[in-house]
Amino acid sequence: MINRWLRFVSSILALMLGVGAIAVVCYPPIRIDTDRDASGHVIKQFESPANMTTPFTVVFTAACGLLLYAINGYRITKLSAAGVVADAAPTAGDRAQNYYSTESPDAAMATDAVNSDSPAPTATPSRVITTHGESWSVYELTDVPFSVIAAAIRRWPAQTQSPASFGGFEFATRRQGSGSHPWIVKFNGCPPIKIPFGNRQGAEAADGQRPSADAVK
Repeated sequence: MINRWLRFVSSILALMLGVGAIAVVCYPPIRIDTDRDASGHVIKQFESPANMTTPFTVVFTAACGLLLYAINGYRITKLSAAGVVADAAPTAGDRAQNYYSTESPDAAMATDAVNSDSPAPTATPSRVITTHGESWSVYELTDVPFSVIAAAIRRWPAQTQSPASFGGFEFATRRQGSGSHPWIVKFNGCPPIKIPFGNRQGAEAADGQRPSADAVK
């Protein structure tokens, strides 16, 4: 989803465009036509309101579209016009939805447990998906607490490939609901990593085995 600042700016711009379009129709510019004689002198002048139907339709439609974009709150990922299609890069929500359509969150490899409460996300989720009977919040990299990323990097299982850079970030998910739920982080080319918080029993993950389901809830 787009952030609040961008939604606010989009709403204000949409309002300005809408008001401007209505104002132009109510108070259209004056069109002046003149007739001149052979010597170029003006012999007759006509004044009439300019036809603003087309400009009004275009601007008002753009304002409505921008307002809906701000209200909906989701980024535009695909544009199509005159047979030309442009796709934006997939979001964390897209990647998580695609991954969890075939894989279970339980397939994530757990790291050593972190002896602290599970950090709360810094923003609302970009998407909420339901998989295997549970709802999961999906977050972009900028909305994942730094402590989660730091814990994942420091505790990354030695037997599996670690990410080369933050540019390979795909998504981070966390089960919805109260409780110190683990975070699951996925980087491109790497298996998903589960970081348990607030549970000392997760230390057994050091040998590559996942803690039991009760241990990470």
